[in-house]
Amino acid sequence: MLRILNRVNAKSIFLFLLSFFLFYACKKEEPKRSEAEIEISKWEFVAQLNDANQTWNDVCFSDPKTIWSVGNKNFVAKSTDGGKSWEGVVVDAVLPENFLWISIYFQTANIGWVCGQNKIYKTIDGGKTWKSMFDVSKFPQLPNGNFGAQTVHFISAEKGFFCGNNGFILSTIDGGKTWNSQIFKELESNVLFGITFSGENNGWIIGNTVLLNTTNGGANWQIQQSSA
Repeated sequence: MLRILNRVNAKSIFLFLLSFFLFYACKKEEPKRSEAEIEISKWEFVAQLNDANQTWNDVCFSDPKTIWSVGNKNFVAKSTDGGKSWEGVVVDAVLPENFLWISIYFQTANIGWVCGQNKIYKTIDGGKTWKSMFDVSKFPQLPNGNFGAQTVHFISAEKGFFCGNNGFILSTIDGGKTWNSQIFKELESNVLFGITFSGENNGWIIGNTVLLNTTNGGANWQIQQSSA
């Protein structure tokens, strides 16, 4: 009888070990996630506009705790709690309710710029007050008087660039007190909507169908031909 029990116990142990082995052998190993996928999984949904016709067009930080965003319908807002709540900001009380803001950019916690359509504004007190810095009527070379400011980038405290419709580029070397303009006649159908610099001399501008490059701090821009 004892011999039979030992055989039964041995068989039970064998079947248990076999089942355990088959379970883990057949279990599919979860695919490893790339670093990019891991980083994406860290994003958290924090806010959504209640108006289906409202859009967010740009976002930036003025300091590690303060986020700014702009959009259509004269929407300018800031958050000081990681985007969970937003406070509306009035840049200019005379602007219409349907004004379209495109881009916002802060050089420091206090010095910032916001632009859209034919308007450029600057703040030097962290967004408490804003001052108009651009008069489109002084640039008669613009087709139909339309600048359509799209983007802004500064490479030093005083030197910066704005790009817009019709292949038009604005630059300043005195913090917006005066402006120089460049317009590419061959790009009048292009909207220039992105600009970045690597250092003070090497810069790039992107448009609908074009890339521009400068190697002398924006004094001259060359149209880059695509091989595609």
